[in-house]
Amino acid sequence: MEKKTVNILGTEYEMSFDLDSKEADGEAKFYGKKIEIKPLERMLDEDSTDEEKRRRQKEVIRHELWHCALFEGGAENYAYDENLIDTLAILSPKLFKVFQEMDIL
Repeated sequence: MEKKTVNILGTEYEMSFDLDSKEADGEAKFYGKKIEIKPLERMLDEDSTDEEKRRRQKEVIRHELWHCALFEGGAENYAYDENLIDTLAILSPKLFKVFQEMDIL
């Protein structure tokens, strides 16, 4: 399975795409410095299109990255707030697009 290393605020995390879970599409392990994501083919259900599965997987990756960023940034109490993390994962691409359009990145 594909593995990547991602640097989150100076800390290296190993990201893999082989999570085998019925409850979650992704999981961040702060102390093990690992992020596990479900494989693309297991995202959503069998009736979902490949594009829908790709969009979901990207959202899950953003979600897990936010968990780790808040943890590594010292905001551990927020790193466990699923509602906050979901909101940040959904808002990120929309805000980043605005930042790019305004040339403020």
